[in-house]
Amino acid sequence: MSINNPYPMADIHYFAYKSAIQTVNNSNVFVDDTHLFIPVLANEVWLFKFNICYMSHGIADIKFKLRHLGAAGTVFRAWLLGSRLEGIENNNWLKIGEPWSRGIGIADSVWCSIEGWAEVAAAPGTIKLQWAQQVANASDTSLLENSNVIAHRVR
Repeated sequence: MSINNPYPMADIHYFAYKSAIQTVNNSNVFVDDTHLFIPVLANEVWLFKFNICYMSHGIADIKFKLRHLGAAGTVFRAWLLGSRLEGIENNNWLKIGEPWSRGIGIADSVWCSIEGWAEVAAAPGTIKLQWAQQVANASDTSLLENSNVIAHRVR
C-alpha cells in the first residue's frame, strides 16, 4: 500500500548547541539566546526540539518564549516538557510569544525541552529562543553549555 504524502520529509536537518554559558543577572527582560535559533525561509514548516539545561543561584526562576524575527503571521505550536512546571501541566499547548515559567531549586542544574512546530509566514527570518529571570534578583540565572536545538524542515 502506498501513501501519497504531498510533503515528504525534506533533507534539511538543523542542529545547534551552546558552546558557552550565557548568564543574566537582576533582569526579567527577555534576551535572545546567543546560540539557540533556527534560520528559516518563507513558507517553510519546521519541527523543532530545544533541549535546555539551566541553573539559578538565587530565587529559583526562569521564563522562556519563542519569536520569529521576520514577517508577522508565523504560526507556532509548542509544549514545554520537564519536571517542576509552574502555571502549566506537562504536555499542554503553550502560547507562543507569551512567557512560560519554570521553578527550579537553587543552584540546581535542570533540563527541560520545548518541542513543537512552526509554519513560517511569507518572509524568511529566524526563530529565536528568548529567556530571562521570572523575577529580577541579584543572582545569576544561566543557560548552560551543551543545551541544543534540533530541527527538521518538513516543507
